[in-house]
Amino acid sequence: MNEQTPGRRGSDRCLLVTKEFSTTPTSGGMLRTLAMFEQLSAHYETTVISPDNILIAGPGNSRPTRPSSWGVARGLSEKVRNTTTFQRYRSISGVRIGGRALLANLRRGASGHYRAGIVDHTCLAGLAGGLATGCDQVLVSMHNIESDLMEQRAKVAASAVTWIPMAVETRLLRRLEAAAAALDGVGGGSAPAASGSTPATGGASRRRRRAGARPADGGGGAGGSGTGRRGRPRGSGTRSKQALELVRSRPGISIPEMAQEMGIQQNYLYRVLPALQKDGLVRKEGRGWHPLEAA
Repeated sequence: MNEQTPGRRGSDRCLLVTKEFSTTPTSGGMLRTLAMFEQLSAHYETTVISPDNILIAGPGNSRPTRPSSWGVARGLSEKVRNTTTFQRYRSISGVRIGGRALLANLRRGASGHYRAGIVDHTCLAGLAGGLATGCDQVLVSMHNIESDLMEQRAKVAASAVTWIPMAVETRLLRRLEAAAAALDGVGGGSAPAASGSTPATGGASRRRRRAGARPADGGGGAGGSGTGRRGRPRGSGTRSKQALELVRSRPGISIPEMAQEMGIQQNYLYRVLPALQKDGLVRKEGRGWHPLEAA
């Protein structure tokens, strides 16, 4: 984050960091991100930053800037240089998709203070800590639980050459998901509402924390077991028990339905349910959760 820009108020500004962005989307994910950007910019001066785009827009104002030319990966040499960014992203996908280009555009395009910073993908969650010093609150959107997708891809991989990196990435992404969810837990802040809704729905949110604090990934293994917490076993907390009772009383219930029933944010349940699954108490089928004894 750069120094404060004179005349800009953090309460009027939002920052959106995403792995891909275009005003002419070519995929469902890009369409969703564009809709989020348009909704935010209708109420706040919003800066969206991706590996090949920096765009600033607000109520009555749209001012695109020229994309980075050097940062987009071209050839083997640039891909090798991108590996040096692993410490920032802590995911293979982040290095491959964001790389040096996204970090360079973040330095160029982000300045001053923001009401909220939204990191729009699990594989970029490692950047959240760096945004914390310039934003009142930072949200990590986990609208698609990427570790589940990577695990599914690994199961159908044709060879060890493809299975090994997918399995490693699954573990890395689960640590990021667990760390992001654990930072705020229940009752955390939400993104500034646009048209009465939270832009990063289904995401894990976190408040600003002191500079230099490490995410609570604790070095644990896959499944979100390394949240950096000590004490009571997983599944013994009040929220875990409530979630388990809901699954038993309403087999097939989804996380959004469960969050609404419990009156909490969905991000907490994206950490609790996989932990209950690993402990052999529940199973997932499609979007719904079932008690294991109902299998």
